[in-house]
Amino acid sequence: ALGLPAGSALTLFALGRTAGWIGHIIEQYQAERMIRPRARYVG
Repeated sequence: ALGLPAGSALTLFALGRTAGWIGHIIEQYQAERMIRPRARYVG
């Protein structure tokens, strides 16, 4: 539909995911401490 080559979906997914990871890294770097989840896993 968009005229993209086969296999482009995986590349676009990975790019979006990588952008999110980089955003989290920048956020933690600016906070100058490791951000840890408050919830405890039960399961």
